[in-house]
Amino acid sequence: MPAISHKEQVLDGRAELLTYTRDPSTYFLRVYDASRRAYRSQKLEEAGSLTEAKSMALDAFIGLSQNLKAGSKPKRGSTVGSTKKRKQKIVDLMHEWHQGFIKQHRAGLIRDATLRNRKSNMDGLIPFLNQEGLTYTDQIKVGCFDNYPIYRAEYSIWTWRRELTHLKEFIVHLVTAGHLDAALLINKKLIPAVKPKDSDYDSNPPWRDSDLAVFWKEMHAWVKEGGWILNGRWLHSRRRMWAFFAFLRASGCRPGEALGVKWSDIEFDNVKRFSKTMFEENMQKLSIENPEIDIQRIIDLPEDNPERMSFGMVDDVVTHIRILHSKTHKAREVSCRAAERLLAWKEWQRKELAKQRGSLKLTEDTLVFALPIHNEWRRLAERTYATGWETIMERCNTKLKGAELTDRKYTPYSFRSYRAMELKRMGVDPLLAADLLGHDVSVMQKIYARLPARERATKEAAAFTPGRRKEILPEILEWDVDY
Repeated sequence: MPAISHKEQVLDGRAELLTYTRDPSTYFLRVYDASRRAYRSQKLEEAGSLTEAKSMALDAFIGLSQNLKAGSKPKRGSTVGSTKKRKQKIVDLMHEWHQGFIKQHRAGLIRDATLRNRKSNMDGLIPFLNQEGLTYTDQIKVGCFDNYPIYRAEYSIWTWRRELTHLKEFIVHLVTAGHLDAALLINKKLIPAVKPKDSDYDSNPPWRDSDLAVFWKEMHAWVKEGGWILNGRWLHSRRRMWAFFAFLRASGCRPGEALGVKWSDIEFDNVKRFSKTMFEENMQKLSIENPEIDIQRIIDLPEDNPERMSFGMVDDVVTHIRILHSKTHKAREVSCRAAERLLAWKEWQRKELAKQRGSLKLTEDTLVFALPIHNEWRRLAERTYATGWETIMERCNTKLKGAELTDRKYTPYSFRSYRAMELKRMGVDPLLAADLLGHDVSVMQKIYARLPARERATKEAAAFTPGRRKEILPEILEWDVDY
């Protein structure tokens, strides 16, 4: 065995760089094969210095690791940097990569929406590659994707980020498969950096209260008109839309998350509360129907007296919903007031199924917003609700004033922004609000700190008296703290 001239560990100790005394200018990467209890080495032909050898170490290590897994030795004479294997058509490799996701989808490992998004991202990237003349893998270099933001200028920055993330995953796949040098991944300038501006966070503006009232009025009218349609599926669709948007409004969850909720994920908790209006109505009713009862005695009882409170107690049902994050699949519980619409939707479905006298039943494992078709419950895609949304927004048309701080139009995600604004108005702790909405506090700070604060500003303006100087100390709100 030749004598070693220089030895140095690289890649956090997973490999070693060597030179031998017979030729100190030639560098080798050595990896220990535990299964054979022996070393395997790769000659770094193009390395002229120790620095160059270190830059090529990761690429050589990946090649050796693949050979170790395959149980085969590297071919004699093979060198790192050979382009014979790597020069392949990018589009062909992209389609081949996508086939892997199709197999995952068939196995139930990824959802329909995930597969569609990946297909959409690929369809957006291929024309760009053709435009830039990027045909083969050896043409992928730093700077070759710099024109991408110009190519997709008409789309939102969130579309850019999604597609560029998809592109980066594809580049990692090419490196892993040995079609690209691993050194490309180290260079942060390979994929263009896209940084959102403040205005980009206004893409889903929260509802104005008056506009939201118009939306529900038109929604109710649309559903009522559906009762005259003989096609039962149309009526089911309209009522499902109504329940779906009401669910988004109450819970603040993402549309994709709502579509995955089952009835078993929902728990109704009747906490009951004292209603002053109900108390007064019951007192008036008692005075008419039972004049012999001393009404004044009941009224004069302490407010927390059980007898007095019993005349004003009303049902107050809180809904607890187990929701899976649409991206991370992490579960969280959302508590809101959605019981009335959900229970009405569930009861209506049961009555309709009873009329049909079929074998299909509504069980606890049924998706809340599934479609009964061909004697089975079918989960609908998020885009299915786009048609209903557009119909309602067309009905609203000129009746809406529009969002307060932006010219952007309302979207189904505006219910989510409105819920965040509602939590802010209520003074809910930011940590709890972030948990309810499925965000971390930093995201809450970036996105929802821009929500309208008209109520607070109105109170400050009303407190001002002309002609008198008023010292107003700045109020530090938890929502404004930079965590």
